[in-house]
Amino acid sequence: MFGAFRNTKWGGLIRLPLFVCVVLVSAVAQAEPSGNDGQGRRLVHVQVDTHGRYPFLIDTAASHTVIYRRLVGEVGLDAIPGRSTRVMTATGNREMGFYPIDRVTALGRMLTLGETIAMPDAASGPDAPYGILGVDFLRGHVLVMTGEEVTLLPEEDFMPYSDERYAWQKVRGRAVGRGSVAVDVSVAGVMIPAIVDTGAAATVLNRSAADALRENTSGAVEFNTTSLSAAAGRVRAEGLRADRLDIGPVSYRGRDLLAANLPVFATYGASRVPAMILGADIIFARPVAIDFANFDLYIGLEKVPAAHDE
Repeated sequence: MFGAFRNTKWGGLIRLPLFVCVVLVSAVAQAEPSGNDGQGRRLVHVQVDTHGRYPFLIDTAASHTVIYRRLVGEVGLDAIPGRSTRVMTATGNREMGFYPIDRVTALGRMLTLGETIAMPDAASGPDAPYGILGVDFLRGHVLVMTGEEVTLLPEEDFMPYSDERYAWQKVRGRAVGRGSVAVDVSVAGVMIPAIVDTGAAATVLNRSAADALRENTSGAVEFNTTSLSAAAGRVRAEGLRADRLDIGPVSYRGRDLLAANLPVFATYGASRVPAMILGADIIFARPVAIDFANFDLYIGLEKVPAAHDE
């Protein structure tokens, strides 16, 4: 079941009990500059209530918009008494408290939360994020990320085939969890279902996928032992190198990948069937658009200007 990412409970690197939220959409969508957190993941500025604008990580596999502890300290938020929940992250579960956040505004949209959890800080330094924009913020829209710009468009306003800059290659996807997008990825000729996860710095396969690569191809080989870290701790990982990785009609050559039996795979029955997390290292190698209305992925190839006679 999980091997095809169909009818599963996969909800990304954050899952917590559903709570009511209201989304208001502005009339005009505008491209906004984005930075990165030093790991190649995209950050956009978010206004949190009236406290100002803070860099948030765009996480297409996170089910909810949440904050990090550093925002709690900077703003001086008090936890809601008696309110906490166990949250599933990529490396395990952890108890986290709720904090009063009325609304967040970014990319021309406002999401009313009322409350949300505070995750442990994932990093430190000036480029570290203060929170995560999750699928609840992106739902029903198309997230377009080109160069250093990010735009969130209503589905009807995304017109990929009339774009003068990019030839958008459509990759058929499907909805998983609470609105994330999954696609099939060919790694050295082995087809592996993958969740599109801009919140993951690295692309990670489970052990079953790594075993399938070793058994069926010579395009991926073990080269070292390393580790992965996330909100709930560190896990042992294996390094692989794929001569070729294909997403729909688009190819990527010479890619370094990781393999690890993250708890998130086992929780949803994916430890014995091939599965992978498609991370920022692959996703942002080219311009991308993620359609959260039709659950497709678009990869942008730069158009070659037509030659003109002198």
